[in-house]
Amino acid sequence: MADMRNLEFQGKSWRYISKRKGVRIHRKLDTDSLTTARRMRDDFERTGMWENVDSIIKEGLAARAAGDGRYMARVEELASKGEVEKADLLRDVARGKTPIDTALRKWHGSRKGAMLKDRTRADHQTAVDRLDTWLGAQGIGRYIEIVTPDHAEDYARHLESTGTHPRTANKHLNSLRSLWTQAKASPNPWSGVSLDESTVVQRERPFSDHEVRALLTGDCDPEMRLVIVLGLVTGARLDELFRLKGADIRDGVAYIFNSKRKGAPTQRPVPLHDSVRATIEVRAKAVGTDGYLFEGKDTGWDGARSMAFSKRFATYRVNCDVDDTPEGQRRSAVNYHSARRWFVTQLEGAGVEWTVIQRLIGHKIGNLAGDVYSGGGNLRVMREAIAKIELPA
Repeated sequence: MADMRNLEFQGKSWRYISKRKGVRIHRKLDTDSLTTARRMRDDFERTGMWENVDSIIKEGLAARAAGDGRYMARVEELASKGEVEKADLLRDVARGKTPIDTALRKWHGSRKGAMLKDRTRADHQTAVDRLDTWLGAQGIGRYIEIVTPDHAEDYARHLESTGTHPRTANKHLNSLRSLWTQAKASPNPWSGVSLDESTVVQRERPFSDHEVRALLTGDCDPEMRLVIVLGLVTGARLDELFRLKGADIRDGVAYIFNSKRKGAPTQRPVPLHDSVRATIEVRAKAVGTDGYLFEGKDTGWDGARSMAFSKRFATYRVNCDVDDTPEGQRRSAVNYHSARRWFVTQLEGAGVEWTVIQRLIGHKIGNLAGDVYSGGGNLRVMREAIAKIELPA
């Protein structure tokens, strides 16, 4: 779910609504970007300042480079105006402290940071935001140099005590460890800090035929049913389906983007199953070359068009009694991705060769000939494989 805490979209821009020290705050943020609005909100809640946070940090860095005490006059000037938070920030930066969020921005803005996936960058920001909130509540300075190994251990225990899943907690802790490494902080307070995952036994699985039947016969709209069937007969990930445009449907074949591949974007051909071919071709013609096959909203952390559908599907799935959440676990062992697992299971059971299955789902073959020299699989062979898929009656 997109983080819109204390934010409201009104007219053409976001605004901030909250209470601070008993005073109700309404502020128009003059941006239609949720990411920018969240940044402004977080800066304000962390520092008490709406603007000039970056400029104050730049002043502090310049003062640090100058190596003299002239910045203290500026600190006193800010304090005399009642801008104590700005004064403290300037003094701390000038004295060699690095705000955690500033270190993250520097990393993400570097050449190494530019190579990170959007999801990874979002995970880093979430980890920093959660740590920042905890540090503020503990009265600990929000600087790279301030956090000690004891603080790191206390924070890990805090994550555990609040019910954060061990895998999620360790993902946050790994992000923080990487950030401190990039900031060249030594010793790294996050080294060796983690939660025990040995009790986590959950494993996601394919849908059973009974579950597929329940999903296909449940009370849902035609759009929901079409996306479910398309996932079952193409093995595509949900976000890959929501990236499909009219131009990607040609001669009974869907050319699906390989969303998990590194490097330049690539597409894989997946022949359309008879159960959906006519519907998809009509839809492709109706939306035109540049139109998306499925309506989506950019509501995800990274603007993922499939996020809203994913939430609707989760609700629908549970309503169909298609759920498998082990005791003590927070996630079901079945989700939309189980359609992809069902697809692979059906092809394997029908005797389809693994190289064909791998090409259909966008996995690498695993050898030089298949991944580098080969021009791709034979469409006739792929069509024969797809024709072997039988949806439960």
